Amino acid sequence: MKILKNIIRRLPIVFAFLFFTIACSDMESIHEEYLQGEKIYAGKLDSLEIYTGFHRVKIVGLTDYIGNSEECIVEWEGNMVSFPIENIVDNYFEIIVEDLPERSYEFLIHTKDTDENLSIFQTIKGNAVGETFKESQFARRLSDFVFTDGSLAIEWADKAEAEFIIFTEVKYANNDGGMTVSMLYPDDIYTHLENWVPGGNIEVLSAITTGENGFDTLYLDPFYEKLPVLTTFLLDKSLFSLTKMPSDNPGTAYGANPDMYLFDGDGSYIGDTEGYHSGEDMMPHHLTIDLGVTAKITKYRVDLRDPNNWAGNHPKDFELWGRADTIGAVTLPPTEENFIAQGWQLLHSASIDNNIIFFIEYEIDTDQAYRFLRYRVTKSFTTSDTDPTTGAAQANEITFWGEVAK
Repeated sequence: MKILKNIIRRLPIVFAFLFFTIACSDMESIHEEYLQGEKIYAGKLDSLEIYTGFHRVKIVGLTDYIGNSEECIVEWEGNMVSFPIENIVDNYFEIIVEDLPERSYEFLIHTKDTDENLSIFQTIKGNAVGETFKESQFARRLSDFVFTDGSLAIEWADKAEAEFIIFTEVKYANNDGGMTVSMLYPDDIYTHLENWVPGGNIEVLSAITTGENGFDTLYLDPFYEKLPVLTTFLLDKSLFSLTKMPSDNPGTAYGANPDMYLFDGDGSYIGDTEGYHSGEDMMPHHLTIDLGVTAKITKYRVDLRDPNNWAGNHPKDFELWGRADTIGAVTLPPTEENFIAQGWQLLHSASIDNNIIFFIEYEIDTDQAYRFLRYRVTKSFTTSDTDPTTGAAQANEITFWGEVAK
């Protein structure tokens, strides 16, 4: 019993000894870490960015803090590639990791200096695209053939349909037996055609980038079209103007502004100002229009006031005349006899009985090409049967289709 009591009295001393022994051991291990020298890290790339490529990615970093690092190491999913740090341009160093299946990735990036020290790891995520991405993209779509800015043109669909388009190469058959090459860029709407062959071949080849933040260029499969066989198109209204010859009605009664609105492409009726108004008791009268090009007219259309608003100024009897130039074209007084005597050719005449209509439209068959046209109204629905000079006529828009002389 006495021995047991002595052991119990000595236990605190034993525990204290063990505690100080362990504590000293831990302190020695801490000091040992510092005794081995401070941990040194290599200089690193800064502000890393990653770009999408076709079965590859490009990683770019600033070299301001690279120090004497001479090697960049990229690791991902058990793979590792090393790149010598060279060819630095404007403080940027770039590497390309090749042969990547099409999907997203997470890369570990670090550098190694001349003393074999490594930098701190950096992580960056990116994507590589492949055939699935390429097959999901759209080439620039050919929308229509139009006549604009004085020539036949291909009109292209909005660039938003082809999100990653860079450019489109357009080849079309010419009259010299070859192909004319034209480049189309995303903001372009038209490809103007020169010396083209009716019914000739068109080849369209579009190039895209490899998605958002992409750096590779991919060529989509080309598609093929035909140039139009017929050369009749809606004529370009931006080239139209009123010649305002001495015999012409100015069309400005009641504040109407035909210079601004008669060829603006909007045939809807908003008010008297948006189109032409002959004024009262101005029958017959005419407007002389310069098309800006010489063309065989195949169709014309005149948009009228809303018949539910006021149909009395709709034309009842009207004509279309043509002339190649304006030399000796003035007709005073503006009678039919003087029109003929001064070389004006009657292209079309019509008479209508129903004025509950929004527009008049007629096709024309002529072999002659004209640059100057006269729209002539000889009677409106407000013209008196006893006085052919009474009444007024109005129109909101005048449109012509034709075959433009080459």
